[in-house]
Amino acid sequence: MTITEAYIDESYDDRGPPILCLAGYVFRKMRARQFAKEWSTYLKAKGLPYFHMSECAHRRGVFKGRADTIEVAAKLIELTRELSAYGFAVTINEEDYNRILRPLGMPSAYGFALQSCIGMVRDWKESNHAQGPTSFFFEEGHKHSGDAHNFLTWIFGTREERNRYGYAEHAFVPKATPGLHPADFLAWNEGLEVRRQIDPKRRPPRADLLAMVRLTDTVRHYVQEDLEQLRNGIENISRLEWPGHGGRPARYFE
Repeated sequence: MTITEAYIDESYDDRGPPILCLAGYVFRKMRARQFAKEWSTYLKAKGLPYFHMSECAHRRGVFKGRADTIEVAAKLIELTRELSAYGFAVTINEEDYNRILRPLGMPSAYGFALQSCIGMVRDWKESNHAQGPTSFFFEEGHKHSGDAHNFLTWIFGTREERNRYGYAEHAFVPKATPGLHPADFLAWNEGLEVRRQIDPKRRPPRADLLAMVRLTDTVRHYVQEDLEQLRNGIENISRLEWPGHGGRPARYFE
């Protein structure tokens, strides 16, 4: 039986299109411990209490005045590619989502993206015969932590759903938790990449994002056309209920 841990983080920027990105990595349990040990040792040697991509990219916070930001990011990429089993990311324009799907009684954009991420984890487990339990970890105190807890508690509220996803537990952990750092890296970079694709003065993808994402990882951006197709599908369903409406979710977007 394969025991896995999934670390999920978010990035949100409302300067221009309000792009929300959720991203994460799945580790087999023993590899998660190895990653935590090696990455923590490296950060300690560098005198860093944690890794945060926005601080690293802009040389602020704990990275202020440092000349080794590229080296640190490269080490994180190396360890993540070597020790993680699967990476995933979902981006969505929150303004489009709220206009197209939210009026139908759908969950928040965060809840929608989180459901998509959990579905990706389940699909990876099925494809790789990793049917053991999975623990999900999030950064404590982040903007959507309450939303995450409520949504996960609701969606995994029955034994049937817990078994369907192989859900073991979810927890909120400190920013310094090593497993969160690759998730933070991918969420920040993938959110930026989507904003760059929208910008008329499109710039090429960042080299560190290209180095991080493997062919076996999954990234998905829900464009406006995707959301409109989902809306059309939902409107053809006679009854669709979400949290607060007394029912279970329809898996229409998996």
